[in-house]
Amino acid sequence: MNGGSEMRVFLRGCLVFCVILGAAATPALGGGYDTPSAGRSPHGSYSDVTDKCKVCHAAHNANASAETSYSPPQVLLRTRRGMPTGQAADVVYNGAACAYCHISASWSIKKIYGGLLSNYRSDSRYNHDDYHRGNGFGQITIDYAGCMSCHSVHGANLVPGYEAKIVSADPNPDFDAITVTNLTDFCRDCHEDTTPSSGGKWGYNCYWCHNGFGTRDQRPPFYLQSRDGVTHIMTTTLTGNYGTQVAWTDSSDCEDCHMGGNHTINNSFPHYTSGAQFLDDGYNPAATGMDRVCLNCHAEGGDGGSYTTGVGKTF
Repeated sequence: MNGGSEMRVFLRGCLVFCVILGAAATPALGGGYDTPSAGRSPHGSYSDVTDKCKVCHAAHNANASAETSYSPPQVLLRTRRGMPTGQAADVVYNGAACAYCHISASWSIKKIYGGLLSNYRSDSRYNHDDYHRGNGFGQITIDYAGCMSCHSVHGANLVPGYEAKIVSADPNPDFDAITVTNLTDFCRDCHEDTTPSSGGKWGYNCYWCHNGFGTRDQRPPFYLQSRDGVTHIMTTTLTGNYGTQVAWTDSSDCEDCHMGGNHTINNSFPHYTSGAQFLDDGYNPAATGMDRVCLNCHAEGGDGGSYTTGVGKTF
């Protein structure tokens, strides 16, 4: 063998050794997390050529992330998912994996709750919070699960037209088997159970905390056609019994009244708004009367100070 052949054999050996060494030094691709990036949503559209699972899950190296303080991890997530454990402390961990991306992270392309965990974890009139998973007495309810009640995190079974927001078509599976097709029925799936025999989970049963024990909060205003005159009926009809126009905006959707928020990080329906109960952004029960909300529909132009038709002017 001449010198040139020996050199080629030697170089090939070095190349094989370096490849083996490099492979041994490289961590397994499924071992840790991937840092999310703009335009790369991990919610749906999976295939055998995508690599999205690692944004939320780490198959061999799950840990309580340094970005948040939650621990230990569950279901290989960056943060604790908060499934029922029977411990009251677990309430505050619900949705923590969602909060990692959509509340506390500085790079998220879709942030809510003003970027503050306290806005999500605190019970108030201004938010859909995390705390409502508990009943206030150290017990866990299974119906409401924070983020996961409203959103289908893997992008399955969604409300038509709301696929980009991964809105779940069955937000309250433990109450009924309804699959909703619009946003109003989506809201009603949780907020319209009016039977006290349902186990104290929804509807009138909110009364036991929100109007009992000295809290004097408002009971939720449910919609039922059969309860016309008792609740604000949802309709496109703007005239009253004698043909008089009584409204200038219809009430066919929940958002026609619960219209707070401007789709910004600090003021977004239905997560956290500056107005109570997701109503008019300026409505504050402690300082602002309900007329502000009513006049948005029942006065032409929605301005109680200058309107010429509507409540107090033409009827």
